[in-house]
Amino acid sequence: MSIGISAYGCALPSRRLPAAELRRGGGRAPAGLASLPVADVDEDALTLALEAVDAVAVPDALTLLALASTTLPYGLRVQSGLLLERLGRAGGGCW
Repeated sequence: MSIGISAYGCALPSRRLPAAELRRGGGRAPAGLASLPVADVDEDALTLALEAVDAVAVPDALTLLALASTTLPYGLRVQSGLLLERLGRAGGGCW
């Protein structure tokens, strides 16, 4: 059995904030930056994680699912369980 990352998914918000608007508002943007992704009002870390799970072929031998963010929407809920449910693995021994 080999150990390593067998699959990963990524999702970014589709809305973009132009760097010029960021600078105009008093923020700093690196030279050459055209825009930054910005979450819409109904997007949060869990929503984007669910989109990422939908975008990747997850192996049947999944033994670990990790979700990390500084902005998870539920303070007292195990949110990776929602991802496992989306994968059809709820109660399937993954943690």
